[in-house]
Amino acid sequence: MPHTSRGRWAAGIATAAAIAAAGAIIAVETGRRDGTHGRASTPSTSRSAAAPAAPTAFRLPIALQVQANPYSAVPAAAVVSLSTLGIKVSQSRFAAKMHMTRQGEYDGEDFYGAVNRYLHDTPYQVNNVGGPDSEPDFVMREVAYDVGVLQRAPMLSVWGERLPWHKGTERGRKVDHMVVAVGYDRSKGTVTVFDPWPDTGGVRTLPVATLARTLQIGGLYFIYQRSWSWETTTPTASPRLSPGGGPR
Repeated sequence: MPHTSRGRWAAGIATAAAIAAAGAIIAVETGRRDGTHGRASTPSTSRSAAAPAAPTAFRLPIALQVQANPYSAVPAAAVVSLSTLGIKVSQSRFAAKMHMTRQGEYDGEDFYGAVNRYLHDTPYQVNNVGGPDSEPDFVMREVAYDVGVLQRAPMLSVWGERLPWHKGTERGRKVDHMVVAVGYDRSKGTVTVFDPWPDTGGVRTLPVATLARTLQIGGLYFIYQRSWSWETTTPTASPRLSPGGGPR
């Protein structure tokens, strides 16, 4: 999220560095800037009925890292997600692979393609669904499968100002941001996400209904195994976006 002050950003980085020095699982890494979602399938896209059932609750024990600067939420989220698939890449390297400009702009298709190129030699691939009309049950089902069955961390493109912990801290509307789902609890109706923003982010748990309302169109990047049977839908067009949110 680019809407911040230098003082708040410096304080957030200092806090994250202190946590890392104390031996926690958060680390600061240099990188570049960010953007938003890739191509979107309609919210009806889902796993086949043959998919294994997810446990009632699960939390991934994974290493996390905050974004390197006010514009690098997407590379940071991608790095965390890819790490759960056994792939190591830096924020700066991923930003280059998705052709992110020095001004923090990129094409959603380039982001989508970059993620799947890193997954080329694995049995996995990502697709993206969701949007304003996503039902909470749908979001929970997809997150629970990725986290609880595959034990991988899906990415979610969100509007930053809609996240409860950013309320009142962002100027304007549709502030582009990305988080990573790292846990869920179906009995409580909650999802745990990692927000790479170092100031007010971190590991946060929120109702799945609240999370569903934060999603951008095509904002839920679910992970699947290519050998499985899937329903198919026609992807919607992906606009080119700038770090503040709206299409160029």
